[in-house]
Amino acid sequence: VPVAMLTNNGPLLQEGLAEVFPQAVALFGDHAYFSCQFRSTKEEPAIFHAISQTLGARVENTLFIDDSEVYIASAQSAGLATHQYMGIDGLMSFMRQIGLSPD
Repeated sequence: VPVAMLTNNGPLLQEGLAEVFPQAVALFGDHAYFSCQFRSTKEEPAIFHAISQTLGARVENTLFIDDSEVYIASAQSAGLATHQYMGIDGLMSFMRQIGLSPD
């Protein structure tokens, strides 16, 4: 299953991601996206359409995981499936429920 990252962090982190958070680069590779690239934020549903288009994915086939209620609501209004992260146990349970077994 392809994965991507979307953050509201700005260009400074975008430029230094490999140094600051090399694990993110290892996991997401070229699919680490920054809202500043889209001149939008996760508060705006349009960013989820833009990211989906960039990835060649349909919003209705895209899952967004975040700990922010505001960002979850924005993604839902864009048509994405969502999961509000509140801990690893809940996330693992959710993934099993939707058939993405992490085991």
